Amino acid sequence: MRRLGRVKEAEEKYAGAEELYKKEKADLGLANTLQSQGDLLSRLGRVKEAEEKYTGAEELYKKEKDDLGLANTLQSQGDLLRRLGRVKEAEEKYAGAEELYKKEKDDLGLANTLQSQGDLLSRLGRVKEAEEKYTGAEELYKKEKDDLGLANTLQSQGDLLRRLGRVKEAEEKYAGAEEL
Repeated sequence: MRRLGRVKEAEEKYAGAEELYKKEKADLGLANTLQSQGDLLSRLGRVKEAEEKYTGAEELYKKEKDDLGLANTLQSQGDLLRRLGRVKEAEEKYAGAEELYKKEKDDLGLANTLQSQGDLLSRLGRVKEAEEKYTGAEELYKKEKDDLGLANTLQSQGDLLRRLGRVKEAEEKYAGAEEL
């Protein structure tokens, strides 16, 4: 529903699910619902509410020892914090997500986190680190045959290289993204 633009309806369904999971003491279901609510609220720009939902999800995933759910929440928190310019906090969340995705051998989740880290580091002018993250993401997206993720990473790499005046390399990355 949230993808169809039916925000109010989605919020009502999530609130109902949240209430039921609390009543049934189903912490994993509750954590998943809080994560989804956080994602919706983040997209709507309702930052404070999103942070509260993510924090609740993070605590429950830790309690339930659900590392993949926790990694996904940390990734989402990192994305929100990055958009808010809270760089140090974003870096910490991404580092936690990266570690958990590696532990869980979730290459696609790891690739997404490396891409996000690369974007953050690129904006901070930490070029070498950004290039390393992008290269890691590129390799994983190729391995996972995720053309959209790969295209986005190549685009980001091209943008970074262009800003550095490395036009030829940038053009190669852009061409690679276009082919996909």
